[in-house]
Amino acid sequence: MRRILMAVCVACLAVAISPTHAFAWQNGDTRDGFGTHDWILYKAMELAGADADWVDETEALLATDDPDNWRDDNPSNSLEYRAELQRHVFYAGSANQGAPHAVAEHYSLMLQALSAKDPKTASRELGYLSHYYSDILVPFHTFNYGIGSNEEGQDHVNYESAVEAVTRTPDSHSDWITPLAPRPVTDVRARTIEAATFSAGKMLGLITEYGSFAYYDPESDPQTQLLLNRAANDLADVIRAAKTRTGQPRPIAQIVTWTDYEYPALGRSTRVGAKVTDDRGHVVRGVQVDFDFRVAQPSSYRRYTEADGIARQTHGVVVGALDVPFDVVVTATSAGTTLTRTVRLTPKEIIGKGSLGIRTYTKYDSTPAQGTTVTVLTHVQDDSGQPIRNIKVVFTFKHKTRWVKSTVYTNSSGNAWLKRNIGSSTAGYRVYVRADAYGGTEPQNTYDGIRTSTSSFVPRSSVASLRTYLLTRPTPSQSTTVTVKARCLDDHGAPIVGRLVKFGWKFKSGTSYTYARTNTNGNAYTVRNIGKSTSGYKVYVTAYVSSGGKVKKSAVSFTPMPPLQVIR
Repeated sequence: MRRILMAVCVACLAVAISPTHAFAWQNGDTRDGFGTHDWILYKAMELAGADADWVDETEALLATDDPDNWRDDNPSNSLEYRAELQRHVFYAGSANQGAPHAVAEHYSLMLQALSAKDPKTASRELGYLSHYYSDILVPFHTFNYGIGSNEEGQDHVNYESAVEAVTRTPDSHSDWITPLAPRPVTDVRARTIEAATFSAGKMLGLITEYGSFAYYDPESDPQTQLLLNRAANDLADVIRAAKTRTGQPRPIAQIVTWTDYEYPALGRSTRVGAKVTDDRGHVVRGVQVDFDFRVAQPSSYRRYTEADGIARQTHGVVVGALDVPFDVVVTATSAGTTLTRTVRLTPKEIIGKGSLGIRTYTKYDSTPAQGTTVTVLTHVQDDSGQPIRNIKVVFTFKHKTRWVKSTVYTNSSGNAWLKRNIGSSTAGYRVYVRADAYGGTEPQNTYDGIRTSTSSFVPRSSVASLRTYLLTRPTPSQSTTVTVKARCLDDHGAPIVGRLVKFGWKFKSGTSYTYARTNTNGNAYTVRNIGKSTSGYKVYVTAYVSSGGKVKKSAVSFTPMPPLQVIR
C-alpha cells in the first residue's frame, strides 16, 4: 500500500470528531477518516503509477476532507461561506457552479508548489482539488431536482451514505476501477465542466431506478461504478498533467462590464453583466466573478461565467437617493489574476406612461430652411403630472441619408431643449425626431425605463439664386405705384415655393419694409405707392432671404420724378 498505511494510522489517531457530512462523497467517521473521497484519490494515484511519484500520499489523503471542513467552520453570513457551498456543485445555468473554478484554482496552486519544489504543499492542493473534482461526479451535485427540499436532501444522504459504506478501505472494490487510456489535460477547468455534464446525464436514470435510495445498493449499480471509475481516471490524468506542468487554463486578459438598467428606480431591482475573455480573446467558462453593489445597504454576490463567457447578477432592491450614483465593482479571478471594472448606476424616477409621461415638439417652424437651426423640446413627467429633472433624453434626427444623435438632460421644469442646424437636409423629405427618455427601470415588469415620443419637420430648399426686378419704369412719378419682383431659385435652378422675402425700401427720409412669399414660380411681389418721395433722389429696394444660416440679398433702384405738369 506504499505510504497509505501512514495515512490510515494518522486518521486513526485523529481526535477531532465531527458528524458525517451529508452533501458530498463522504470522508469517513472523522474529519481525517477514510471515506469515498480518499478512496477515489487513492485509486487515481494507483492508476497514475510512476507519474504519481511526486505525490506525498499522506498529505494528499488527509487533505481530501478539508473543503467540507472549511465550509462548516466559516460563519454562515460571510460571502466565503456561501461561495464555499457553490464550489462543491455545478448546476448548469444557475448561480451554483463553482466546482470548475475551485479545481482550476487549486491546480494553479499545486503547479506553483511543484515549481517551488514543495511536494507537501502540492500534495495538499491535490487533495483539495480531488475533493471538488470528485464532488461533481455525484449526480446530486450536477443535476438540480428540487435542490434544498427535504425529499431531495434525504435522497442525497441515502445515496452517498450507501456508497461510503462500501468504500471505507483503500482496497475496497478495486474491481470497479478499469484503467482507461490516458487523456491529456489541456484545460483542467474545461475538463471539470465536461465531467459535470457527464455526471448530470446519469441522474434521471438513477432516480428512475432507485427512487428515494432508501434501500440503495451501489454494488449492484453499474452507473455509480461508472461515475467512480470516471473520477479516478480523470484525477489520474490530472496527476500526470501536473508532473509535466500542463493543463492550466489560459490566463484571463479582459473583463467587459455593462448594465441592462443604468437608471434603476428606487425600490426596484437592477442587473449587471460581465464578459471574460482570455489572452487569445476567447470567452472563458467557469471563471469566478464577484459583484459588489455599493449601495446604502451593500451586498456582494459570487457568480461564474457561462459558456458565452458572461456572468450576470441581479440586485434585489435598490435603496438610496434619486440622482445619487452608486458603483458596482465587478471582479473576475482566475489563477492569481484579478481583473476589476466598475459600473456606475444612478437611481431615477419612473417616467409616466404614454403621452402623459413624455411629449416632443418642433418649435417655431415646421418647415425650416436648409442650413437653419431647428429647436426641439421634450417634456418629461411622472404619472401624477409632476416634471422630472435630470432625465437623459437622446434625440435622434432621422434624415434621408443619415441619423444624428444628441443627448440633453431635462431641467427643473422637466424640459429638454435641443437646437440643431439641419444643414443640407433633403428638401421636401420629412425628418423625424425621436426622443428617448431614460427614467427609472422596473425589471420585474420587464420595463427598461425608456419612454419615447416623436416630432417631425420638412426642410425647405436653400436659396442658390436671388434676383430682383423693377416692374415699372425707372423714373416713376411721385405718388405713383411701384412694383418689385424677387425670384428665388435653388441650386438646381428650380423655383423655391413659400419662402418669405423681406423688401427694404430705402428712401431719403428713412427705410421701411414690406414682406411677401414666393409663389409656385419662385416669385415674390411687392407693390407700393412711393408718395411724395424726394424728387431726383435714388430709392433702393433690397430683397432679403434667409438661406443656409445666412442672408442673401439683391437690390434694384429707381429715381422718383415730379409729376407731369399740364400746360393749358
